[in-house]
Amino acid sequence: MTGPRARTRDRGTVSLDAMGAPGPSGVPSRSGPAAVTRTLAWAVAYAATTWLGLRTVSDGSGFAMVWPASGVALAWLATSSPGRLRAVELTLVGVIAGVGAHGLDPSGWAVVNGLLGVPLGLVTFLFLSQLWTPGLWGTGGTDEVETLRHYGLLVAAAAAAGLVEVLLALALLVPEPGSPVERAGEIGVTHTVSMAAVGVTLLVIGGWLVALPTRGGSGRLGCVRASIRRIDVLLVAAGLGVTVLVFLAGFLWVTDAPVSFVLLMAVALVGIRYAAPLTGAYALAVVAAAAWLTTEGYGPVAALPEPHRRALAFGVFTLTLLGTGLTIALSRRERDVTIGRLRESEHAAEVLADDLTLVLANLEEGVAVVEESGRFLLGNPAVTRLLAPLHFHTKKDAPPDAHRLTDAQGRALGDADMPHTRAFAGEGEVHEVVHLARPGRPADRIYDVSARLLPQIRDTDPRRAVTTIRDVTEEQQQRTALTAFAQVVAHDLRSPLTSVELWAAELLEALDAGPVDPDTARMMLRHVESATGRMQNFISDLLAYALARDQAPNPSHVELEDVLDAVVETTAVVEGVQPRVHYGDLPAVWCDPVLLPQVFDNLIGNARKYVDPGVVPDVRVEAEADDGWVRVRVVDNGIGIAPEDRERIFDTFERARATEYEGTGLGLAICRHIVERHGGTIAVTTPAGTSGTQIELTLPATKETFAQATVM
Repeated sequence: MTGPRARTRDRGTVSLDAMGAPGPSGVPSRSGPAAVTRTLAWAVAYAATTWLGLRTVSDGSGFAMVWPASGVALAWLATSSPGRLRAVELTLVGVIAGVGAHGLDPSGWAVVNGLLGVPLGLVTFLFLSQLWTPGLWGTGGTDEVETLRHYGLLVAAAAAAGLVEVLLALALLVPEPGSPVERAGEIGVTHTVSMAAVGVTLLVIGGWLVALPTRGGSGRLGCVRASIRRIDVLLVAAGLGVTVLVFLAGFLWVTDAPVSFVLLMAVALVGIRYAAPLTGAYALAVVAAAAWLTTEGYGPVAALPEPHRRALAFGVFTLTLLGTGLTIALSRRERDVTIGRLRESEHAAEVLADDLTLVLANLEEGVAVVEESGRFLLGNPAVTRLLAPLHFHTKKDAPPDAHRLTDAQGRALGDADMPHTRAFAGEGEVHEVVHLARPGRPADRIYDVSARLLPQIRDTDPRRAVTTIRDVTEEQQQRTALTAFAQVVAHDLRSPLTSVELWAAELLEALDAGPVDPDTARMMLRHVESATGRMQNFISDLLAYALARDQAPNPSHVELEDVLDAVVETTAVVEGVQPRVHYGDLPAVWCDPVLLPQVFDNLIGNARKYVDPGVVPDVRVEAEADDGWVRVRVVDNGIGIAPEDRERIFDTFERARATEYEGTGLGLAICRHIVERHGGTIAVTTPAGTSGTQIELTLPATKETFAQATVM
């Protein structure tokens, strides 16, 4: 056998030791003095309850009003150890039941029914209860009865056991005179009521007692004390007083008063307040008192004229009283458990909602929930930030240059084009790239928008869709830059490689034809050297660009004058012209001593390169400290930069007048990355009194300024 049921049965069958307590680890001993003592104790208890049952025989009719012995036998066998000892116990049950049956009816069929019917019914109960509720105490497990389902299955198993006894009684009564159905029904009612009411209730109480030590406290008594409050003591005292008063008034003072419903109300009130085991114990006590008084001729049941009616009425009263009390108590427990779970689920949902709110609040992506009508139900702060330029104008009051959402071709998106509207229209999960732009201008931002429908809790609820907005402007720019980078690299590396290949082939061809003039060879090799030099410069610029873009600055105290001295000394002479660089006393900065020289090397290199023919490059460097920053101006006498190109030239591979001057277009991009990684700014401004170029940049002067400017 596999699955949960098999695992539950592996726990072992729980029994009671000689004092009624569970054995070690909940598993009874299979042999030894303790097991024998336990069997004898149960046998004495069963014999005593059989004798008590005989006392309830109505007017010598042979029909008992209540038969508690069957319930005790059920609890005995349900909690016993499987094996040889159980066979002995079943034999003892049959013998005692046969003796009791002989006391009711000396005929042979009654004795045979006692010897066989009661053990057969108990075996039926054991088989069905272990099949239906294997995890409970008394049916192969250690759990107590905590649900109506468990209780109902145990009662059903007891009813099936009573039906087996009825069928056996019918088979035995066939040759007997009289009405076999009526006489077999009498047996079925008494034994079924005893097993379903008394026996199952004893299992409920026993499982609760076994589970008490696991609830805390020092031992069982400590657990009981810990669960009792003053209000409980007062309620118990009041309940006992009312019960005694009902018995006095309805059984002794007015012997035929219909007080059964009052006792039922009392048991119901106990079940509302207390656990099922305590309710069952109270109900058993009430039934025992009522049975004794009825046997003595007191109470409404004793007033019934026929013994069969009295017995049937008392059996229904017993089963109703115990069943109602336990049903109410177990229902209340299930309600409390359900409420507790709901509260835990509610708390977990609140914690999860807080976590989700915190996550949404810190997301860079915008997340919004939209109704089909277009109303926003929920949106995180990123949605407001991303869509802030729209201002949500109506079509009538929107200014002509207002931002709007467009497609990649610049066409304005209408309501029907929105991703969430398309999701509502049945397109499923929609992904779209939209642009945020003004009419006639390039997109300011580019968004990746997706939308999908949310499940409806009820069919009558309006449909909702969740929309996510992710800013992909930088990704698109990087993708575009990467494409341009690949194109430029392919072009700028292919051109010098082609030159090297052609001049090398030309030189080889000349050598194959015979001796080569040295001047011609030198000319060819100079072309090869020039091409490889261009390749080397381009690769160096690429490495410098990657370093400036990706390497985190490691700043320290740097003197600008020392940086410029080193740059000027290493500046190569182009066409025999050494640029003139002028600078005086310059303040110190807090910058990376490795990255910063690249800035001035590129700026002075551009000043040297971009000059009119015949003009000697002249560079002036000025700097001044200003509130934790150093403002640096690099002014040259070159060709200048047109106003429309002053932003573009800081992008990768962008150059002014690219067809007239050679270059990679990486120099100013390197400068911008280095300056911005230090928290500063760089821009082209118009120099005063000259047509050249003025680059103005800011650099941190102190460690504190750098830290504040570069904090994430």
